[in-house]
Amino acid sequence: MQNRFLVKISPCLFLALAMAYSPLHAQNLGSGTTTATIPSATPFDPTPEQKEKLKAAYQKALQDPSVLAAQGALKAAGANIRGIVKKKAIAADPAMQPIFDKADKAVADQTPGGVLAVLSQDEAMKLHDAFEKLGTDPEVKEASAKADEARKSVNTAVRAAILKADPSLSPMLDAIDANAKKAPQAGPGGPAMH
Repeated sequence: MQNRFLVKISPCLFLALAMAYSPLHAQNLGSGTTTATIPSATPFDPTPEQKEKLKAAYQKALQDPSVLAAQGALKAAGANIRGIVKKKAIAADPAMQPIFDKADKAVADQTPGGVLAVLSQDEAMKLHDAFEKLGTDPEVKEASAKADEARKSVNTAVRAAILKADPSLSPMLDAIDANAKKAPQAGPGGPAMH
């Protein structure tokens, strides 16, 4: 089961972070063997220096007031969706109250592994089913649309803050964006959703 309420980031930022935090090519293990080459997801081969510049700019961007404000708005939008679903699911089935209480505590405590770490498989399925069932509810759909806009605002703010920290990264981010637009996007249900 996938957690549909994880924060989504733009393909540009995902690939930028992937490049900054993980090696893309073979590394000599010192034993005369070399690991297999992992093909680059972008049409260019960023240098270690470029990766470090991107990593530093991203870390600086996360402290930018506009990013912090956008993240706060996204957090509030997510809490709004959870609140609406909780209210409606418990109204339909009061036995859901303890499951939502456990989930709320995990979110509030920032439990490593999130909500799924504190719920049994059966509870997780019930919670998932409640969100799925209420996904077509007009109030939930409206809140989801607002959350999607908030997610886009976070992506825009992070990108702008990265470029404010280091304008020389613009060509790299543009290349990542261009490549991401060519690749099929995975959605909550699995592979490309077009």
